[in-house]
Amino acid sequence: MKFKRLLTAALACVLGFGSIVGFTACSNNNDKLEAAADLTVTFWHPITGPDAEYMQKLIKNFNTEHEGKIFVKDSANAEDTHYTNISNSFNDNSSPDLALIHKSRVAYYEHNDKLRDMTALTQDLKLDSSLYVGDSWTACEFDGKMYAVPFDVLPTLLFYNRKLFPKDKAEEWEAEIRSEDFTIARMCEMMQEVYKHSSRAAQKTYGMAFNYSSTDSMFISFLNQQGENVLDESDPKTATYNSAAGVAAAETVKSIPDTKKDGNKVCSDSGSDHLNTYKQGRALFTIDGIWSAPGACDSTNSKVDTGVVRLPKMNAEATRNVSGDGHCFAMFNSAKNSMDDERKAAVAEFVQYLIDNSDYWCKGGKIAARSDIADKEEYKALEWGHISNELQYVISPVKVYTYNTIIDPIGKYVSDYVESKNSKTVQQALNDAVKDSNSKAAELN
Repeated sequence: MKFKRLLTAALACVLGFGSIVGFTACSNNNDKLEAAADLTVTFWHPITGPDAEYMQKLIKNFNTEHEGKIFVKDSANAEDTHYTNISNSFNDNSSPDLALIHKSRVAYYEHNDKLRDMTALTQDLKLDSSLYVGDSWTACEFDGKMYAVPFDVLPTLLFYNRKLFPKDKAEEWEAEIRSEDFTIARMCEMMQEVYKHSSRAAQKTYGMAFNYSSTDSMFISFLNQQGENVLDESDPKTATYNSAAGVAAAETVKSIPDTKKDGNKVCSDSGSDHLNTYKQGRALFTIDGIWSAPGACDSTNSKVDTGVVRLPKMNAEATRNVSGDGHCFAMFNSAKNSMDDERKAAVAEFVQYLIDNSDYWCKGGKIAARSDIADKEEYKALEWGHISNELQYVISPVKVYTYNTIIDPIGKYVSDYVESKNSKTVQQALNDAVKDSNSKAAELN
């Protein structure tokens, strides 16, 4: 595969990001490649974290391999800015030729007639549902037409540090944590066993470095484990997560940081850096999105030996489901450039390139959506590669245009309840959250 033969110039540019000299060299090289290209494809994406290295290397190598023919000019922005820019581009027809968006957003854009039909592109690339695992394909399909092309899957996961296992229980704990029967209650017992108290926070060993910013993802996952979701697809403007299942889900989230040993909470405090605490080898567990896997699984860090699994199930009757979004390629009706056959072909070639090399992309903390990528030995060797074989348990966002609006208040209300920031009961907290969700959804067209 061409991508595997990384060219010296492209690699030097990637490695040179940390210096002005390297950056200038890359800029000059990009200017030359763009000037020499027959056609420039504009590509907007929200990849600005540690995974940016992987996206930038893919783009640079594509441009080098297609020198004189196609140049991809990317614009990377933080997620909020990315979507604001997309919304603004609809007003003056300045949208890019191609964008990377979350699959939770596809239904909103499709509902508002903002997306180009990509069915012909998928047919030209010989892509169909048989190549994909889970519901990645159907999440992009509306009335038999494809309005986006799936790229990856982004579930919320549990990370665990084998170095904190009791030596006489290492094999037993590994098997338990990976079992479909692993529950929150059992996880909390392990947390209690590992916890070591100290009057100084920096010297504590926690059962979990708790991620207070992901209580919404945990809540939705525990709803999914009961076969429920935040709303019903048939009534997109009415949130339903203040149900009995919602109460149970919120109580399950709260039970984790409330776990104690000898009167002391075994989880890290709110406001602490959960991932940094975990990487320091001071916590048995942490919970985060798959994008944190490379840092958590860093083989050069002698303080951790990390495993990655789906969240435990909330009780014995539940299914070990987790919520999971994903990235998709989309093309907008309001593109600045005329989408003639030549430009469509160039976009298709770039999409094909990224898909073909998505095993490399997934090293940056992603789950492969395609079965052929998941079968590659290099991908399977990733600590998180096995999740591709479990995508039937990764529940995608409800395919309605109101989804992101409906879930927006969950983080605040559930987090306040979990941290006991007010005197509201769990039912009151969820009722208030649903009222907020419905009010915001009512404003949508």
